Amino acid sequence: MAATPEGRVKKEVRDWLEYQGFVKMGENPTRGRRFLGYYYMPVPHPFQVAGIADFVLCCKPKGRTIWIEAKAPGGKVSGPQEERHKEVIQCGGLVWVVGSLSMLTQCANDAKLFEVFYYPEQKRAGSPQ
Repeated sequence: MAATPEGRVKKEVRDWLEYQGFVKMGENPTRGRRFLGYYYMPVPHPFQVAGIADFVLCCKPKGRTIWIEAKAPGGKVSGPQEERHKEVIQCGGLVWVVGSLSMLTQCANDAKLFEVFYYPEQKRAGSPQ
């Protein structure tokens, strides 16, 4: 997958997702490890709808949908991709077009992806009762 500049970005995205706690759809989450949700990488084929993202995520705790489109640095989305992105956004999903790992982490931070796992009503270890 990493032979092209876009392939390298896809590999970075996949590695980052797995490091953060996303599991490839169809695989079981590992016990004792953080689990944020599932990701799926659609395989292009002639009968597929044009413009589907490189990564489709389903996130805990409420099934939030995120599409990630990996592009080589400076790459542009195609017309069909723009149309699919509008459809996802119209339904309340998020779409991230990323060309680097830093862009991906910025998108995750902007979307507060990791804040949904902190519940203020729970006491932290070492905090006063």
